[in-house]
Amino acid sequence: MSQPDFSSPSHSRPDSLEGDLEPCAFQDDEEPQNDREASLSDPFHESGKLSHVHVREYHQYLCNPPPGPFDCHSVGDNDDDDGDDDQGEQRDEGDAIPEGSHDHRPANLDRPARAPTTPRVDKFPSPSMDQNNLAREKTVAVVNCELFECPIDVFIEKCSPFPPTQALLNRVLRHLKKSDEFKKLELWPAEKINRLPRPKDHAQLRPRASQPSVAEPAKTQSEAEICQQLTTLMNEARNCPNPEREAQFYYHNSGNRPLQSEIEGTTFRPDGVLLPFASTPRIILSDIATFFEVKAKAGEERDRDNWVKIVGAANQAMNDDPCRMFTFGVSIDGDNASAWRFSRSYSIKSKPFDWRQDPQTLITLLISLLFASREEIGFDPLVTRENGQYIYELTYKKEDGSSKTTHYRTVKQLYCRPTSGFEGRAPRVWEVEVVELVEGKWKGQQRNHVLKEIWRSPGISDEKRIRDAIMQKLDAVREQDYEDAGHNLKPMVRTLLANLDGAPLMPILHEAYGKSDVELPVGAERRPNIIPESPSRSHLSRNTNRYTVSDSQHSHRSSVCDSEQVWKPVYRDRPFLARRQYRVVYQYVGESLGNVTDIRVVFAALEQTFLAVILLFLAGWVHRDISISNIIVIRRGNQVRAFLSDLEYAKEVDHVGPASITPKIGSPLFMPVEISMGSTIASPPGGALTSIYGHHHDGESVQWVALYVTHKRVIHKTNDDVGDALFDPTGHITTVRTNYIRGAPHLLERAVGSIHPRLKGDFSAALEGFHQAIYKACLDIVVDQDRAKYWNFFNSAMPHVQALRRASLRVYKDVALHEMQPSKKRKAKPEGGSRKRAAPN
Repeated sequence: MSQPDFSSPSHSRPDSLEGDLEPCAFQDDEEPQNDREASLSDPFHESGKLSHVHVREYHQYLCNPPPGPFDCHSVGDNDDDDGDDDQGEQRDEGDAIPEGSHDHRPANLDRPARAPTTPRVDKFPSPSMDQNNLAREKTVAVVNCELFECPIDVFIEKCSPFPPTQALLNRVLRHLKKSDEFKKLELWPAEKINRLPRPKDHAQLRPRASQPSVAEPAKTQSEAEICQQLTTLMNEARNCPNPEREAQFYYHNSGNRPLQSEIEGTTFRPDGVLLPFASTPRIILSDIATFFEVKAKAGEERDRDNWVKIVGAANQAMNDDPCRMFTFGVSIDGDNASAWRFSRSYSIKSKPFDWRQDPQTLITLLISLLFASREEIGFDPLVTRENGQYIYELTYKKEDGSSKTTHYRTVKQLYCRPTSGFEGRAPRVWEVEVVELVEGKWKGQQRNHVLKEIWRSPGISDEKRIRDAIMQKLDAVREQDYEDAGHNLKPMVRTLLANLDGAPLMPILHEAYGKSDVELPVGAERRPNIIPESPSRSHLSRNTNRYTVSDSQHSHRSSVCDSEQVWKPVYRDRPFLARRQYRVVYQYVGESLGNVTDIRVVFAALEQTFLAVILLFLAGWVHRDISISNIIVIRRGNQVRAFLSDLEYAKEVDHVGPASITPKIGSPLFMPVEISMGSTIASPPGGALTSIYGHHHDGESVQWVALYVTHKRVIHKTNDDVGDALFDPTGHITTVRTNYIRGAPHLLERAVGSIHPRLKGDFSAALEGFHQAIYKACLDIVVDQDRAKYWNFFNSAMPHVQALRRASLRVYKDVALHEMQPSKKRKAKPEGGSRKRAAPN
């Protein structure tokens, strides 16, 4: 099996790690046919395990025996005891259709049976109303930095689900003219409708400012009346007989009712939604294809309220639904209307057009939404929801060049971080099982792996191709290539190279591409504050510490200004390229280092990660994105294996450009300081030497992970102001971080003073030794790629990394770690009032 058996008991004391690792026994019915098959299915098999190391020290680093079987906490392993799965439930009293509206669902709905859903990661507790308002304002602020605007004719032609043909438009207009229900609406004067269809001339579709009707002033209508008119209009339009396309969606007047969502805390109440015909009886977020917001009168505050609701609901849908590639919205602001499209590449809205004066444009837009296919309106054809779980279809190339399709069913969600905006990678990570369709039902094959999906920008290399290239380079390494390795490090490197199947680089089964987004329309305009800033924005602020450099090198406190500052993202000119779905399947199922709560396991894994950095050095590659999330840990009994994953940003050293012109790659909290600054710390006064990513920078990222665990994850009663300054949640590289790398004595003293008392002594000394090795490497390795200097760094740093692991064995009973991602049932305690305190410099 690809997932190791975690039930193997341990037989020795935690602090007694003498002796070799014992080979893992297979069950009779799982015995592999040969060593190659065994090494691919079990990370602890002899052929993939470093079992013949000449140095006893290296034997021990794989060992980590607990006093009893590990209690393995898995992210997302939660039981939804409130039973709020919405599928297959009848509408209760609170879900009754509002008075004056109609439920146009077909009577013969396919209502799936109630089934447990794939456990989801819930990072945050249910927010209060104030927190929801704050989150929406934050979302609007972020979206304002990535939002474009274009004329409505360009939107329909380039960004709508599909541009309706003139024949389809004519057919729908003729049907509406004959409809008695449509005539009763009196949405537009009869003479205006009789003049339609207008020739499909884009010049006549230009947006116009809202103006009162000249023919006859429209009577004032309520929002409920407009919503009901939209209901009749769209239902009459979709009932039009049409050989070209069949309507896939219908408009539901949701009457400002709250939505059901798999993410707790959903408070959105759209005025109307588009739903597929086969949706479940209850209105749930994952079924909604398009959101509608309606205001009877226009006005800056009313318009903004509509737009904020559209953006917030769409953001929730994109975060909530793995089947969603992009989504749409329509806002009716008095006599004006705007269309919206949100995707992982960019967000765009049409400029307002007067739908009272231009009925054909509104009808054309609605036709595009009603008659779109599921894929055209944003649902991924390669991901389907099946009884609360998701089936992913991956088609990939085999070694012989032929194509193969494999289906994976989600078991539980390992990682998903809700985003405030839309544009970005939007990673999701699942534990999955291989399934086959047998007699119309998906049958699992008891082979579990990990599937990661992201939205990738153009120009990023394939992760499997990168790993294959690295392994090919490592296969060609000879002993003279590491003759400068120290006497303790050389046998470890030799054993690693002799057992490349067990290399600490996560094995990849295959990778596949999904759908691509559409290119940004030519002429789309991007400018800040397309959505006006809220008049009450000044109340949406947070405490922000601004750190200043102390005048005295020996001062233990710096001057700090605690002030209320309005949170606002930075608006930057940058390209918005069409992203493409990318999915990769990893061989083994583990847990990220951020979710490991045993300090012994953490530092055993970091030691193996540092060895992975040495392997990348021998292959001539740098990782460039080492973080606490992409170090994967697998435990079985007294054995610990760590794998470095996420190679998509890895590059050959010869192809790495200067940091000053290369986009910042990596997780901000663990990014090397020189790369963040774009210059070396050895730059002379008055000048700046451009930094280039080197192998010692990957080592520095390992150090930042160790410091993050020490200062931010260790449960400790004392306020750790050094940790707060080193790991600023905004991701900004502060003076504190730079001074730490430079080795400011007063800062290092405060860092040691703020950690857990049991970590002072051998552990803190090892941390300082690791830091000194990195600092010396930054001074020695400036712009050249001298292999001898790199070996000096590895030889000096490795003993301190090993010392950290040994020290963790002595303190693990007294040092506990916070979980980075609490399970869904865990209730977060409210934070107490923040204390004003001085921050280090």
